[in-house]
Amino acid sequence: MTPTRYSDVRKALHAFVKWLIVQGALARDPMAPLPSYQRRNIGRRSKDREITAADVRAVLAAVDDWAGAARPGPTPSAVYRDLVLFIVGTACRPGEALAVRRQDIDLAYPVGEGLTKPVVHITGTLVYDRDHGGLYRQPHTKSGGAGDRTVVLPPFLVRMLRERLMATAPNDSGAIFATRAGGWLSPNNINTRFRESILKDREVGEWFELRLLRSATGTVVAQASGAEIAASQMGNTREIAEAHYIHRSRLAPDSSRIIEEAWAAAVPTATARGR
Repeated sequence: MTPTRYSDVRKALHAFVKWLIVQGALARDPMAPLPSYQRRNIGRRSKDREITAADVRAVLAAVDDWAGAARPGPTPSAVYRDLVLFIVGTACRPGEALAVRRQDIDLAYPVGEGLTKPVVHITGTLVYDRDHGGLYRQPHTKSGGAGDRTVVLPPFLVRMLRERLMATAPNDSGAIFATRAGGWLSPNNINTRFRESILKDREVGEWFELRLLRSATGTVVAQASGAEIAASQMGNTREIAEAHYIHRSRLAPDSSRIIEEAWAAAVPTATARGR
């Protein structure tokens, strides 16, 4: 049973059991001891697995192999490859990436006097809500919009977006990553396709999830520019970014010169020690 199906069945049964308890048919909830679904070989925290450039290459190679395989039906969409590049290039959440619209992309955004840069405005996320008719674009990011932000795009992502904007027709939702009918793509369906088709029987498929790409890029930014800047990139507070996403380097900063200069007069040289 897939994680999504397991979760849905568990929730439905739990609600039914609670109703039986209210009606007096049951004294307690027999569902309570059942664990929630957890994938094997992967931790619950985003930063439990540190992704390398080799890992990203392996995922992209798997996507290319899958897309190029002979099969009946329409040609596979480039959305899976492009989605990997988008999350790697922005450190956004998968739901935020899938919620990006054409109007959120500005390839000449003014950042100073006479200076423009390509950016994406991350101002929403995809959520599932029966009251809204199922999957819909929430007009703010997680935590009530506290994570809304504008992110400067790296050149490889600009190239991808230019190609994608030119190759795909506009749709009613404005979605950059859309279904063939122009609707929003389900994050659960994307993860299922990666797990059960694109990465099936591959080593990387044993642990890969799209959300891990966010942690990987957050770590890259933190190591180069500090945790505060990485948190801004990711739409988190520094405390949340450091606790759940950023990998701390095991290599301490090189302070050997400072230590040498501080204690050189006190520590005997090899010659002096041998006398």
